Amino acid sequence: KQKTAYEIMPSLVGSEMCKETEFIVTHESNLNKVKKIAISSTEKVLSRYMNKPKEPYIRVYFQSNGMGIHTRYVCPAEKREEIASEITQEIFAKISSSKEVNFAYQHQDVLLRKK
Repeated sequence: KQKTAYEIMPSLVGSEMCKETEFIVTHESNLNKVKKIAISSTEKVLSRYMNKPKEPYIRVYFQSNGMGIHTRYVCPAEKREEIASEITQEIFAKISSSKEVNFAYQHQDVLLRKK
C-alpha cells in the first residue's frame, strides 16, 4: 500500500496551503459579477472548514476563448482537494443560474451567407 504524505509526515496534518480554482468565462460576461461569484463561493465553502479563513483573491487573465478566472485561497492541506471540488460546484451552480455570466468553451459557429 502506498503511504500518503500525512502518514509519512504527520506534522503536515493541520497545516495550511495555498490552492487555486480556475475557470473560463466568455469575454462578454459581467466581470464584476464573475469576481463576486468566485469570492462568495470560495468564502462560503472555506467557512465550513475554517474558523477564520484568510480572504481569497482573484486573478484575471486573457485567454483565446474567454477570460481566465483564478481564485486563490488558503485552506487546510489535508482537505484541499475536497474543498476545491466544493468550490468548483458552488461556482458552477451560481454561474449556471446567472444571466450575466457564461462559461467559455471551445466551439465553432458556422455562418451561412448568401452570395
